[in-house]
Amino acid sequence: MNIQVLSAKKYSQKLKVTIQATGKLGFSDETAKEMELADRAAFIKFLIDSDTQTIYMSVLGSPDDDAFRPCKAGNYFYLNTTRMFDDLGVDYKTQTVIYDLTRREELDNELGGMIYQMSPRTLKKKKEKGDGRA
Repeated sequence: MNIQVLSAKKYSQKLKVTIQATGKLGFSDETAKEMELADRAAFIKFLIDSDTQTIYMSVLGSPDDDAFRPCKAGNYFYLNTTRMFDDLGVDYKTQTVIYDLTRREELDNELGGMIYQMSPRTLKKKKEKGDGRA
């Protein structure tokens, strides 16, 4: 027998990234830890399946001309993806766009890097509270 523990620690938090109002892609703390963005020189490349429009994120350990270099602001990581999401027609200005990430190890060799499938989820933007002044 080859028994393995399926630890709740591994499955308790969703891995996700969110498009900010500026078009930058922000990583949740849990996602940045899972991808070890703080511990290594990582580069993020995006791939799209033209048949299904499924977007994949590939985490690379070395520079690639087609990859984004994560930036850090305080404790948070983000990518300068504004033009990419504009080109893809993603409406991040009027809605909150979150991508839930699913690790797809079976695609690592074929697509190169550590592959995560990006599943979009949208929410209405919260209205900003005004101070009542005109």
